Amino acid sequence: MAAKTIASAGVNELISQIPNYLDYTNNENDESDSTSFTFTLDGVPCAVSFRGIGAGEDRITVIYGSNDVNISSSINSCYMPNFSKGVKMVSNGKQVTSVKMNLERKRGKYIMDGSIEFTTNRNHTASINKLNISPNGYSLSGPFIF
Repeated sequence: MAAKTIASAGVNELISQIPNYLDYTNNENDESDSTSFTFTLDGVPCAVSFRGIGAGEDRITVIYGSNDVNISSSINSCYMPNFSKGVKMVSNGKQVTSVKMNLERKRGKYIMDGSIEFTTNRNHTASINKLNISPNGYSLSGPFIF
């Protein structure tokens, strides 16, 4: 639940920063450089980075507990940071919570199943689980297309 909450917060922030973000056009540069924004979530600093990865998909990384866009951008640039192996993201000596995912925009508007990678600072879990964040114009689940 915490991963999808942070994922929703980050995608919602992209939608608020970029008018018509979810609207895919065939004229877009599908493989774009990373773009980042900072925001707060219930008073906690956050950052979101995204970049086009082709075929109408964007790779998005959201960090919770830091507004260091260098971290979110670095994670987003890695193909597989392998959070499952215990990789920890640290900012100013503190572990941050991070989620990385692929968002489909061409064939629908959804976060691709199986694309979410998540690592958390256990101190963040309770506060994240108290948040009530809903997707704004997209689904939290859809088929993984490869």
